[in-house]
Amino acid sequence: MTGVDDLAMIWIGSNAQSGWTRSNANIVAAYTSGPGNGTYSFNATQGSYTPFRIVFGQAQGGAIFLMSITNPAGATVATASTTFSQDIVQYGCSSANNAPAFAQWGQET
Repeated sequence: MTGVDDLAMIWIGSNAQSGWTRSNANIVAAYTSGPGNGTYSFNATQGSYTPFRIVFGQAQGGAIFLMSITNPAGATVATASTTFSQDIVQYGCSSANNAPAFAQWGQET
């Protein structure tokens, strides 16, 4: 994440689905004396789903939040200008239900 104004937090893995708090976020980037930045690396298993949650907070003034996702080979999977990526889905597409939809906003645990 780069250029964050005012606050962005990301949770990756099980904390993204429930129990997410500021203290267990994988990235917290906040505007202090300038735009905030943050980086987090993790290992994902090919063919599996890895949940992630992004919360972006804005107060007064300008607002910006840029993010990119790259794979281990350095290829970009998604950026702030990506409109579609076959690698990023809202929920699992198979009947195995191995990537259930997140709880509705406000109903998280």
